[in-house]
Amino acid sequence: MKRLFALGAAMGAAFAYFLDPETGNRRRSMARDRVLAFFRRTGRQAGRARQAAKSQAYGVTQKAVQLKDGTEKQPADTASSAMNQS
Repeated sequence: MKRLFALGAAMGAAFAYFLDPETGNRRRSMARDRVLAFFRRTGRQAGRARQAAKSQAYGVTQKAVQLKDGTEKQPADTASSAMNQS
């Protein structure tokens, strides 16, 4: 019962705060701007995290390819062997 009363009091205070005829419009606009900024910021952070994970995965696959190719005989560097013969 106490929780229900506290919830009702909190909701009433929030309604009074945001529906105030003098500054309620400004408060609603600020709250909306903050919520939208939060979602934009979170979206950008998620995009950066996705790109970092994508780059890490690509790096791991390239290391695996290099390890696989490293067991085969590497071709001789023709430019350096041509200089040694001159």
